Amino acid sequence: ESMFNGPFLYSSAPSTITALFELVSSGGNKSLVPYTPTNVGGVSYPVTLSLEGNTKFYDYKVADDIDLSGLIHENISSVVSDFLGSDVTVDIDDIFPLKTLLLQNASGCIYRNTSGEKTTRYINVPVAYYGGGTNLCVVDYSKLSDSKQIFKSVDTDFTNSYLNSSSGDGLMGIMNQMMKKSVTVVTGTEPFTFVCLNSNGYLYGEAPKISDLQENAKGE
Repeated sequence: ESMFNGPFLYSSAPSTITALFELVSSGGNKSLVPYTPTNVGGVSYPVTLSLEGNTKFYDYKVADDIDLSGLIHENISSVVSDFLGSDVTVDIDDIFPLKTLLLQNASGCIYRNTSGEKTTRYINVPVAYYGGGTNLCVVDYSKLSDSKQIFKSVDTDFTNSYLNSSSGDGLMGIMNQMMKKSVTVVTGTEPFTFVCLNSNGYLYGEAPKISDLQENAKGE
């Protein structure tokens, strides 16, 4: 994990974002950000995690349905939806498109399973490094029995993505781009990084065996 460390948390900058938060209300006259933060951001104390021996990862998910909202607790999407009207739906993937960026850059991690005429994409992500602020944590795979199945790290450079994207047309496009920038000035600009298994389907459809769990419990 890492702490968010954007300029808004450090010094309420830029002033345009601060003014925007003061203008946008969430029901009645309640401000979206009732208290302006100062000197809140920072850098988390780093840790080293060593994955060793017979450690395995079975958690394949349908790539298009993967839910990364658990990484971020936010209410901006609901506020924007309220602001634009009930007929407009905005979710976290619109303003913080981690899933989109992950799938765009993780071609070497996507396992395709074909059943009949349907092909489904799956992805297995054992490790996620929080971004925003600087993340100095390290995961060591050198003592892992199946380390060759670990794919290289996949960066999701959110800041570079929105700087090179079009804002689109109309109010919705402007609001979308504005919210992306607002997220970045709060979180910081360091990318989230994901470590995936290779695309060969290793352990797909399998589950831990009781005998393996018993052996691991012995601690040998």
